[in-house]
Amino acid sequence: MTRQGVYNIQQSEKSGAISINSLKKVAEALDYTFEYRFVKSNDENEKNIANNV
Repeated sequence: MTRQGVYNIQQSEKSGAISINSLKKVAEALDYTFEYRFVKSNDENEKNIANNV
């Protein structure tokens, strides 16, 4: 990934306009797996997280 590419991604992130495709490219460049998911926020999840720490 080029310096200009990183800059463009940072600018997109700041403006809230970053695309999923861009995030996938970043993950690939870092040898990561990109995951996109929704996690329900509620007290039960908070308790489970606290108990697993």
